[in-house]
Amino acid sequence: MKTIKVEITAGGGSKNCVEALIAQLKGTKGVNVTINCDARPVTERIKTLADALTATGEVMPDFSEIPENKRKQIRALFALEVITAALNEGWQPDWSDSNEMKWRPWFKVSSGFVFDSTSDSYSYASAGNGARLCFKTEALAEYAGRQFIELYKEFIM
Repeated sequence: MKTIKVEITAGGGSKNCVEALIAQLKGTKGVNVTINCDARPVTERIKTLADALTATGEVMPDFSEIPENKRKQIRALFALEVITAALNEGWQPDWSDSNEMKWRPWFKVSSGFVFDSTSDSYSYASAGNGARLCFKTEALAEYAGRQFIELYKEFIM
């Protein structure tokens, strides 16, 4: 009997691990499989930009081609897009579906830069927090707004 060890670290918990394993082994007979799956919630796995880069397979560019006075904001936008993708675990907003909720963090700038709340919409993206920075749940939007507040500040301010 052939033994295959499979490590799946892409998010989504045990259900996605099983689905990925089934897809990988479909049609294989006589295989003994060991599964090592990180089933922790995504908010426990994605705590830093480095975690998000690992989860998505993205590589942070050096941004040397971007004018120096714009690098910080562009770097923050790229980082937030990677973090958003990692936290959403493959979910992408369907902007043609007016019934699908999309969530984003909301910030106050009147007394410094602080997380304020989350905002939801069916088909709305605001300036400063675009379409690629929305989340599938309110909880994820709140987590991102609090956990990555410095990146949001660099992007928005």
